[in-house]
This record gives sequence, structure tokens and C-alpha cells, in this order.
Amino acid sequence: MKTFCGRANPTTGALDWVEESEEYDYQLEIARSCYADMLHDKDRNEKYYEGIRAAVSRVKARGERVVVLDIGTGTGLLSMMAVMAGADYCYAIEVFKPMAQAATCIMERNGFSDKIKVINKHSTEVTVGPDGDMQERANILVTELFDTELIGEGALPSYEHAHMHLV
Repeated sequence: MKTFCGRANPTTGALDWVEESEEYDYQLEIARSCYADMLHDKDRNEKYYEGIRAAVSRVKARGERVVVLDIGTGTGLLSMMAVMAGADYCYAIEVFKPMAQAATCIMERNGFSDKIKVINKHSTEVTVGPDGDMQERANILVTELFDTELIGEGALPSYEHAHMHLV
């Protein structure tokens, strides 16, 4: 099967379509190109993990089951951090289908698929209940919906909806 990938031509700036080999992993390419800055930001990731561990510890100290909601999961890094910190379960929401597929693959390859469910929807469309996308409401919200315009990705409405319906 042939795979075609759009690449920016460094000379013209135009988008050129390039044929890739069968081994080409589109999801991995997306993860590398769009999310690399965040994935390689060691200070950022250490702070997120520190905060997630503290939140998980507080909920566990109350004797509650820890259910995490990760809105805009991207590659699933924050979801995996939550499970490594001791969360019982995590719902990882990602609206961009190729990224949701990449996150699912990353979860499977790293042994997290039994504790993390990737949901390919906008968070405002996620349902909770026995027949819903989420079986139960979460008690911890982790997310990073900020783009270069700070709130350009609809962060505020997503957070408001999550607090009212999902957490």
C-alpha cells in the first residue's frame, strides 16, 4: 500500500506530496512534528508529572478511586503519567483523529491500554454513564489545551463543560 505525505518544500514553501515506503508511520510523523516541542520539554514534563503525582496522592489519601480525565491528550503523555502516578483509570480525549489513533497505538505499545481509554471526540460531546464514553465521572482533570494564542483552542468552554459534566 502506498502512503503519501504532505511536506513543505524548503525552497518554495509549497506543500509537496511525497510517496512514502510501506514502513512509514503517519501517526508517528504527526506525533514527532506537531508535538515534539512539548514531548522534549524536560522541565515542563517534570512539572506536569510532579503536579499529577500530588493530585493522585491527595485523592488516594481520601480513600477514593482515582479517575483522571485528560482533555486534548495528544500523544497520551499526561495520561500515562497519571497511571504511572497511581491513577486507577484515565480517559484520554483527543478530537484530532490521526492523533487519537497515534495515542491509542502509543498506549498499546507501552502497556497502558487496560488503564487508559482514548476517546476520539471533542470533550463537549463526551457522555458519562453505563452506555457512555466514560463509565464514571473523573475526579482529576489534566490538560494542556493551549496553543500559541493561549486560549485559541477553545480551552475555556472545554474546561467549563468538563467541570459541569465530566469531572
